[in-house]
Amino acid sequence: MYAKIAVKNTGILLAVILLFSACTSREIRQARTARNNQNYVEALKYAIAAYNKDKEEETRSMVYEIFIEGTGHWENDIARREGQTDPFCEKDMEAYTQLILLHEQMENSSLKDFPGLEGSHEIKTAYYIDARREEAYSLAKAHYAAGMEVLNKGDAQSAREAHEHFTRGLYFRDKVLEERDPELYANLQKQKDGASEQAHTSVVVATSDRNKELMNRLTAVLNEQEQWTTYTAAAGMDLAMRVWSAEVWSALDAPSPAAIKAAYESTHDFLVFLETTSAESEIVDEKKIEPLKNDFLPTENYAIGFKRKYVVSFWLYDLKTGENTAAQTVTLNYTNTVLFIRLVSDRTEKLTFAVNPMSEETTTETYMITDATLQQMNAMRDFLETAFERWNLGKNSASIERYTSFSELRSDYYEAFFTHTDILTADGDSFRGAHTSGGISNDYGKIAGEMFAAMRRHSLKLAAEAMADLSADREKAVQAIANWLKGKL
Repeated sequence: MYAKIAVKNTGILLAVILLFSACTSREIRQARTARNNQNYVEALKYAIAAYNKDKEEETRSMVYEIFIEGTGHWENDIARREGQTDPFCEKDMEAYTQLILLHEQMENSSLKDFPGLEGSHEIKTAYYIDARREEAYSLAKAHYAAGMEVLNKGDAQSAREAHEHFTRGLYFRDKVLEERDPELYANLQKQKDGASEQAHTSVVVATSDRNKELMNRLTAVLNEQEQWTTYTAAAGMDLAMRVWSAEVWSALDAPSPAAIKAAYESTHDFLVFLETTSAESEIVDEKKIEPLKNDFLPTENYAIGFKRKYVVSFWLYDLKTGENTAAQTVTLNYTNTVLFIRLVSDRTEKLTFAVNPMSEETTTETYMITDATLQQMNAMRDFLETAFERWNLGKNSASIERYTSFSELRSDYYEAFFTHTDILTADGDSFRGAHTSGGISNDYGKIAGEMFAAMRRHSLKLAAEAMADLSADREKAVQAIANWLKGKL
């Protein structure tokens, strides 16, 4: 019994040792990888963690090697830039930050009192903190001087550049620096706020009431994409009452520059005026009889949908200088249709068939027949399979009427295939039901015809509804206007 316990405990101890060794090995690998990538802060963290576990001399040596190598790397990085004329070299700030992190880790470790950390290799956390503050103070003074110089130019673009300088000057400040030179940092903040106000451009977007949706959408899009420009949508008729009579406004006569200037020059820098919009639309219900491709029999091709021409005229007016740009026009021309394709039957014929193979009773009915060659049959194989697939998906008008929008219908039936043929003949051989698995009832042509009529009727209804919706056109026009305005304010 005692022997068993001893063996068991020895096994547990061995497992613990192996697990501990694996954890230490992993941290050593991580330290080596980070060191190879010159990420000395991470490397030192893993090396110290490994030493705290294994207390090995080799691991301790690695800690000191990483610390000395990392310190030398970042000090050399700073030395390379000494004497450069660039007053805004913020790379030194990153180097000092890395040095501080390295030395803080060593200072807080159990290895900080190692005899080798003396002279040129001593821990100098406080020294690097002071050096970084001196660099930050120099940057603050340089950015303040540069910001004031460019701000005096007086234009919005210069104010934006000045704002960036003041922001960078404040970026590395801390309590010690503010106490050292409170006037400098107060001026940086004050000038940053002033530059921000001067850098912003105020634009009013105006139009008549009938274009209000377009105006509001344009205002929203412009405010999303512009950092330094604020766009405000004007109330159309409110603007009309202030500047023009309702009669002149409703006639959409171009307002005079003097009227616009009087209304907005004290509150805005620019005016974007959506002068006119027009939407010319018509239903498309076109039929052509032509082969789809070589070796195809003739087909009836119906294009059903609508055509649109959407036009927006606008212009940009500088309320400070009185300059007016030439009128700009956005024009959208497109056709949105579904294509219905039907194989055309060439002839009808009365054919007699047995009602039941087990009896002599027959029936005579009229069938729609298309005569084709074997070459044509093979060429149309994909068309015929698609046609019957479409028919099997929905055999009545209700299956078509489940579509509530033209876009939904178009996504499912960009090209819809139908055939009115009961029997295809190829080189004298009859193919009843046109190669359909399980056969098709004799009145397939009639069912397919009803299906096509329902499809066409419902498609025309949905196309008319889609034609009345201008939301997609507004979105495209708004984006085109927004793209044109970039860089012009």
